[in-house]
Amino acid sequence: MNSSFADKLMAFGMWVSNNKYLGAIRDAFQEFMPFTIIGAIGTLWTSVIVNSSTGLGALIPAVMGLEFLNPIFSALNFATIGCISLAICFAIGMEIGRRNHMNGYYCGLIALAGLVCVVGATTNPASVMGLNGAGEYNSFAAFVPGGIMLQVLSSDVLGASGLFTAMIVGIVTVEILNFFNKFDHLKIKLPDAVPPNIAASFNALIPSTLTLLAVSTIGFAVQAVTGSTLHSLIFNLVQIPLQNVGGSFIGGLVFVIVISIF
Repeated sequence: MNSSFADKLMAFGMWVSNNKYLGAIRDAFQEFMPFTIIGAIGTLWTSVIVNSSTGLGALIPAVMGLEFLNPIFSALNFATIGCISLAICFAIGMEIGRRNHMNGYYCGLIALAGLVCVVGATTNPASVMGLNGAGEYNSFAAFVPGGIMLQVLSSDVLGASGLFTAMIVGIVTVEILNFFNKFDHLKIKLPDAVPPNIAASFNALIPSTLTLLAVSTIGFAVQAVTGSTLHSLIFNLVQIPLQNVGGSFIGGLVFVIVISIF
């Protein structure tokens, strides 16, 4: 390889490594890696081993005697890969907070709250109803007795399809908080006799409120202007094109190069 090109590639790699946002995303996914493996174990059990259609159960019917354990492994998958966007948003918030010399744990929490503000909850009964044996939706009343409507987060938001939204919102939310934290007159000062943890909570109260108001306003404005939620907009404009590119030969080469650089 030409030494000049290698030097430029190395310089670009160092820039990527030192970039606050790319580094935070990288570290967040590295921290989540064990949970990805746990979720893969759940998928391996329910789809490859104890499955009468696509798994080992189709070849060895006796394996299906373990089918009663499938809900346990399905729960593993849902709690990890099925909720990956929530975990990554929290982890990115922590990493950005640490890089801004803030309380990482608190930044993770506010990043998560910002994500929920943006994606919003749905009261669509289909999102909380299960299928019965005939392949039809069960009665909504069976899940929500007394006619009480539930607000739930869509699986599109929780899972891999919500990753780009989680990453963007996590970064933006913490940076907005960092901006408001620079104004001392926004912080509530308590006497020195007050325990430090309580004093820190009151210090963060007004900046945190303004941060979540700002994030909610952004989400509201996007929906008012485009008629689509911020999550749907990001998914359609960013994630779907990347998925289409990734399915091609050239796209695969680009991903391999990007992975190597990172």
